[in-house]
Amino acid sequence: MKDQYDLLKVKMYLENIPLIYHGVYYLGNAPTIIELFKKEGHHTSELFDWHLSVSEVTEVRQKPSPPWNQIGMYLKCTGLKPEVKNGLFAVVDFERKGHEKTRNEQISVLEQLHIPYIALSKKYSIQEIREIYKKATFYFIQFGESFGVPIAECLSCGAYVFTPDSSWAMAWRLDENPSIHGPGTLAECFVVYDSRRDLEKKLRDMKETYDMASTPQKVFDIFHNTYPTYYEGNKAELNDFIQRLELKKI
Repeated sequence: MKDQYDLLKVKMYLENIPLIYHGVYYLGNAPTIIELFKKEGHHTSELFDWHLSVSEVTEVRQKPSPPWNQIGMYLKCTGLKPEVKNGLFAVVDFERKGHEKTRNEQISVLEQLHIPYIALSKKYSIQEIREIYKKATFYFIQFGESFGVPIAECLSCGAYVFTPDSSWAMAWRLDENPSIHGPGTLAECFVVYDSRRDLEKKLRDMKETYDMASTPQKVFDIFHNTYPTYYEGNKAELNDFIQRLELKKI
């Protein structure tokens, strides 16, 4: 953060105007990130007067309270929604250094089962990538995500999200007290597998049971019912934030 913005100077020029940090996660819920910031001399969460986040859980979970609000994300406005699919189609996320073996295994299994796929590998515009997500029936993640906007976008389109590690979908864990980078319980719109053989079995089962019309809606409904503020936003928290601004309590 210090390499891109001189936030101390910004704060000085703002005088009585609050400095708000709006990100996918609340910095206070990411102790290892804070430790990294301190080690490398970056600004930490104390620099900001208030924080806005998508989720209330990242590395750990905390209920929203001063100095932050969990306002969610308003994906509904993007037009992303479950639609009838033309056939099975997998999206394999970009390659992540150190996880090449996992990605190659995913691709190998998809080819073995003759499931069409795209392995993301270049720059895409937002519209281009969302058109790909709309076709997807399966999305494979490659790394531990602090939140994972592509996860939310694919689930909005009714695509199952596959991961070999439940901790990778960090902000989607439903546990009351998730441990830092630890495993967690995920909603049934996620498919967690523990080996190549397990991945093969789960994909074979889905090939037999996947209905191009009803399954995308089923996946979306699980996503929407379990994580409503990731699609609809969190109006109560947003209104609380606005009211605090208007009353000059921030």
